[in-house]
Amino acid sequence: MPESIRLSLACRIRDLLLQEVGEAIDVPLMLGPHEYALAVLSLCRSARNPELRRLGDQFRQASADHIKAQRVTISSPRVHGSRSFQSLFSSINASPSAT
Repeated sequence: MPESIRLSLACRIRDLLLQEVGEAIDVPLMLGPHEYALAVLSLCRSARNPELRRLGDQFRQASADHIKAQRVTISSPRVHGSRSFQSLFSSINASPSAT
């Protein structure tokens, strides 16, 4: 899911929390460390406003999709020529054969 969707959701959550609670949240922090986002999402869950609860659920799902996409990208082997970097490192770290 594109980061722009998470940004849009965080901005809308900020606006609704400002109306409901009278306090604004830090949108860039919502997109950063997950501890801050979890605290904000807890506020969303406890709100009386059904739209705020729905937006919190959507942000949680979008964040989970974002993290999953990052993990897939990181764990995918990079191919250089016909060998992956993993196999290149394996051959470098292998002990030399005795002659």
